[in-house]
Amino acid sequence: MYHSKEYIKDALTNHTNNTLKRKKQDIFDIVNNLLSIANGYDIESYRVFQCGKEESVHHDNEESVDGEKFIDTVFDVVTSSTPLFIACFMQEIECVRCLLEHTASIDMAKENGETSLCNACKNGHTDIVKLLLEKNAYVNICSNDGRSPLHNASLLGHTDTVRMLLEKNANVDICDKNGVSPLTGASHKGQTEIVRMLLEKNANVDLCGKDGVSPLNDASHKGQTDIVRMLLEKNANVDLCGKDGVSPLNGAIPKGHMI
Repeated sequence: MYHSKEYIKDALTNHTNNTLKRKKQDIFDIVNNLLSIANGYDIESYRVFQCGKEESVHHDNEESVDGEKFIDTVFDVVTSSTPLFIACFMQEIECVRCLLEHTASIDMAKENGETSLCNACKNGHTDIVKLLLEKNAYVNICSNDGRSPLHNASLLGHTDTVRMLLEKNANVDICDKNGVSPLTGASHKGQTEIVRMLLEKNANVDLCGKDGVSPLNDASHKGQTDIVRMLLEKNANVDLCGKDGVSPLNGAIPKGHMI
């Protein structure tokens, strides 16, 4: 039966033994199962599906440490999600490819404004991002919090994903609802290589968030010496103060950062 746990696992592991026609049918059946799981909030089925590529699924009596987080993630993913979004989240690239071949709407967003590309960039699913970009997913679309795919990838340190987005001319200066740019986010998190790539694309070094904090202010406060050096080489304003009146220098001194 297409809705059995055994079928889901078998379909995931036996694609290579199927004809192309059967393989495509299996892919669509998997997506249908995902939607059934979503509609029924069948967490156990979802857990088995997620583990389907492993040789065995272990059921321990011991409660998982991140069990609540797992359930929250499942609920978040399935809420208002399209089959394409779910397939991208599950990193089922054959599902994604097949859905796109059958004209799935690549830029359709969830209720929170998050598209398949936004989610893939946030999770660092490089192969999925590459495929979506090849199919011309819109690189500058933002979720309801104003974050673009580049925001997500920059903040979370997904270097290869950032590189692919920049090759598609992603806007480096889009700010989220808090006024935070990809450069500010990367500077705050100490993502040195990503900062370098953004600066090579002429990201605005003096864009400030709603709190008045610039990339230089953030990097100085955090003691990110290499990032501070790169920002200064791009003539970042050393006197920009946050709304609290703290300059980059004033932020670095109390913490003993010899920048």
